[in-house]
Amino acid sequence: MNMKNKKIFTEVLIAAALLLSSSFPVFASDTAEVKTAAAQTASVSEFKDAVINIAQIKFPLTSINGKVKMLSGATGLEKVTFKLLDSIFEADGTVARDSGEHNFRVASSSVKFADIQKLIPSLAAFDIKSDFKLDCEVKGPQASPVLNARLESAGGDFSFPKLAGELKGVNISAIKLNVTYAAGKYDIQSLSFKALDGSVNLRGIYDPDKTSETALEFQADNIDAAKLASYFEKYAGKITGSLRTKFSVKNFMNEDDMSAAGNINFQNGVLKDFDFLKKLGEKLKSPVEKIDYDFIGGDFDLAKGKKLDFKDFRVDSKILKLKTSGAIGADKKVAAKLFAQAEGALLGNKIKNKKLASIFKKAVSEVKLNFIVGGTVDDPKIELDMGQR
Repeated sequence: MNMKNKKIFTEVLIAAALLLSSSFPVFASDTAEVKTAAAQTASVSEFKDAVINIAQIKFPLTSINGKVKMLSGATGLEKVTFKLLDSIFEADGTVARDSGEHNFRVASSSVKFADIQKLIPSLAAFDIKSDFKLDCEVKGPQASPVLNARLESAGGDFSFPKLAGELKGVNISAIKLNVTYAAGKYDIQSLSFKALDGSVNLRGIYDPDKTSETALEFQADNIDAAKLASYFEKYAGKITGSLRTKFSVKNFMNEDDMSAAGNINFQNGVLKDFDFLKKLGEKLKSPVEKIDYDFIGGDFDLAKGKKLDFKDFRVDSKILKLKTSGAIGADKKVAAKLFAQAEGALLGNKIKNKKLASIFKKAVSEVKLNFIVGGTVDDPKIELDMGQR
């Protein structure tokens, strides 16, 4: 990506300065083309419904209105309004000329997120159906301006198709986005919002010249697991509890090469009706159709090619403890080892004679077994590891 394209967002916001080209041709060069004339009195130009095309971007500025004033080393903007794509902006302050420095503000009461995505490609990893209130400052010399933008929205629908295709149309609220642009890089300092009774925060640095090195950090806290599971047909109605996760997504601009790594855990909930639990119960000779768990979680690494590695992923409950490490391939084949520790109470419940069951529970406090897990995600195979110590 060339230098013109990677400065696209900043140049959109300082585009009002290019209005100068219509009144003072010496500064025009090839940067902008103004299609409607401006009224000029001395060093002040007033625009009414003007249109300007800027070489650096493919989207014209339209409906330009306001006054542009010549100052020493700068151009003054007096409530200059303009439309870009489907959003309307207002600009005030001074825009540098020659050796001067920028010091101006651009604001909007309603910026569409779809427009923001077109200007900042790194935000294409997710989608928000909402309009934003924008407050943006641009300061510094022409050669190295610094842009600080703050966007807020009361709410909308959130989708993260790059990571989970099923995660679409999640209702979110209290949306806040803080972005800084400097030295050719976008610093998404924070994109935060409330969702599914919890909170979500995303951040990352995007360099258009090094997209493969770009990482997006994602953190979620206190998410209602049952509500989240309802978006996934396979898991709907099968899990409750509170979800926390923190992971990074790399190279998210290229879905084929995208990778992710981090941690995920669930706390204080119920697992039920999972085929894997039923098959494990068969191996333990005791039905395991439902688990009231204290903790489920561990580390994961989603590599290129969609191979998922997991390490020391564990399930803690009063009657059953599990720990597993392994991998799930792009073809959904599972290769893992599983350690199970079952309390005597779980196995004793299988004995029909109540007296014998009571004796068993007292005599056997716990049973520890190792298993090899194969098959596929949809049809797991569990076999006792005969090589266990």
